[in-house]
Amino acid sequence: MCKIEFFKHAIWIDSDLYISTLQRCARMKQVAEGKCVHADMIKTGFEPNIFMNNNLANMYVRCGFLKDSHQLFDRMSERNVTSWNGIIAGYVQHGQSEEAVKLFRQMQHADMKPNQFTFGSVLSWYAKNAPEEGKQLHALIVKSGFEFDLFVQSAIVDMYAKCMNMEDARKVFDKMPERDVVSWNAVIAGYVQNGYGKRALEVFCEMQWAGICPSHFTFTTMLKACAEDVMPELGKAVHALVIKSQLEMDISVWNCAIDMYTKCGSIRDAHAVFEEMPKRDVGTWNAMLVGYAQNEHGEEALNLFRQMQIADMKLDEFSFSAVFKACNSLAAMEQRNQIHALVIKSGYEYNVFVSTTLIEMFVNHGSMECAIQVFDVMPNRDVILWSVIIAGYVQQGDGIEALNLFYRMQRTGLKPDHFTFCSALKACSILAALEQGRQIHIRIIQTGYELNVFVCNSLVDMYAKSGSIECAHSVFNRIPKADLALWNAMISGYAHHGQGREALELFREMQAVAVKPDHITFVSILYACSQGGLVDEGCYHFDNMSQCHGITPRPEHFACMLDLLCRAGHLEEAYIFINKMPFKPNAVMWRTLLTACRMHCNMELGERVAEHLLELGIEDAATCILLSNFYATAGRWDVVANVRKMMNDRDLKKEAGVSWIEIKSTVHKFLSGEFSVGEAA
Repeated sequence: MCKIEFFKHAIWIDSDLYISTLQRCARMKQVAEGKCVHADMIKTGFEPNIFMNNNLANMYVRCGFLKDSHQLFDRMSERNVTSWNGIIAGYVQHGQSEEAVKLFRQMQHADMKPNQFTFGSVLSWYAKNAPEEGKQLHALIVKSGFEFDLFVQSAIVDMYAKCMNMEDARKVFDKMPERDVVSWNAVIAGYVQNGYGKRALEVFCEMQWAGICPSHFTFTTMLKACAEDVMPELGKAVHALVIKSQLEMDISVWNCAIDMYTKCGSIRDAHAVFEEMPKRDVGTWNAMLVGYAQNEHGEEALNLFRQMQIADMKLDEFSFSAVFKACNSLAAMEQRNQIHALVIKSGYEYNVFVSTTLIEMFVNHGSMECAIQVFDVMPNRDVILWSVIIAGYVQQGDGIEALNLFYRMQRTGLKPDHFTFCSALKACSILAALEQGRQIHIRIIQTGYELNVFVCNSLVDMYAKSGSIECAHSVFNRIPKADLALWNAMISGYAHHGQGREALELFREMQAVAVKPDHITFVSILYACSQGGLVDEGCYHFDNMSQCHGITPRPEHFACMLDLLCRAGHLEEAYIFINKMPFKPNAVMWRTLLTACRMHCNMELGERVAEHLLELGIEDAATCILLSNFYATAGRWDVVANVRKMMNDRDLKKEAGVSWIEIKSTVHKFLSGEFSVGEAA
């Protein structure tokens, strides 16, 4: 007779037998047998006491049958703190913390006093959802006399850490009369989660001095800290401790070691760990794939992906996401299409996570047609997917389509996040669509992103590029503490408006508040000097950037200086400057100087510059037209004919001019030769 039949037909008279059987069913998650026991109780008229009911409810919880457990809990004529703790802990363990907190509040209304296990179960929810109420709960714990309970104190430390309040977390930790590995792990993890990797390392050292043996969780947390703060030497030291402690056989520790080495750029060490592993799971392969992708080892990632398939390892969404990111550094369209086909075959075609990285890959390779095809077939789209496709069109310079998608997203009822708003504002910047930018600004205020630093940077840039430097400055002034990117955006705005003096004054203000400039700052400063004709100031800042700020000039800084000298008519000085550059000048730089020679009628120097340009080889129509016009001005019609013939032979054609006009908050695009809105594409 099978066990279930036995339970159906046995006559139960011993409550101890009921309890032991229920406990075994809970331990082994045998809900069918547990239900037979419950049914037999009802059939035989057995009246379970509170202890029996608690065991029965626990069996349902442990087997994942929360609804049955809750129904039993509601029917219980008598409940004690264990009854409440069982159902509350059950909901927490199964990821339904909100329901657990509701029961906790009902428990308080029922005048049932919580104990240390009750508090330990609900503290994590308050950390994520109601930090202020969490402080009140801490006060209740003190009032209830559980302030120095080890289990509760560890949970309080964890709560404050998750609330990004490491000061209070550390206060509680320091007052603990006794600490176990869980307590130490809570404070170490708190520092890592809040971006204080070095502080986590200090606590880790204190933990060892205190004679507490680290657990798997301790080591994985410390490896994450070394990865996030890019501390390869410390990471190696932690890895050595893992091996010494005999805990290296835990697969999660191996995976974290691979992740640490890849994030620190030590791809060879990561591969060595991967090869040494006696056993690998899909997370191991994925960690190595992500590592290759992050370090732009696209070929190695594809080879590993093939090995993964040969090893008959089941691919998941993270595997596909990693290999798509690896493909970003490759131009192998055929391989990308094969992997896309495998995605469809594996049933991940409609997975939002996979589709997002697939769209990113197509966008990065300029395949917007493929990207929008993937996007259009998705039945469910989250805000990240919308943001990626909108950003893709912005990246390709198609502001109109980006804004169309932004409005289409809003019509679906999805709320944009700060990434979406940044892309929409960049689209307005491309089109100089001031009115649409203002409407988006209103929407930003309505959704509470007006003080988000990324959104503010985009707002300043949008207003500046759309012709309203006053609005840009107004946004800038409302930020209580501007970061470097925001200062750069505002300085760049003044530069593009030809307000060089204002840009330099803002740069002085930036230095006065101890914000350190970067290479982008100096591009804007030099461009501002160029637009404002401030030659002496430009030369001063160009020299100053390396001498006082330790920033080595890049090609873009040299280009700005060249433009400054050319606009001021200092052509001979510009020619000497371009020839003294620490790198070979590109065609754009020679074109800048040639244009200045033509403008200032310096044909002798212009011919020397033109020769340099011809030596580089002509690859575009713009250079041909500039050379043709220059030689026509100089009366060198034989060279003009040769240049025109070269254009025809290479089928080089000047791209049609494009402009936009905003009418009643709608942007219309015009190509050269079109005269009405009806003709605009």
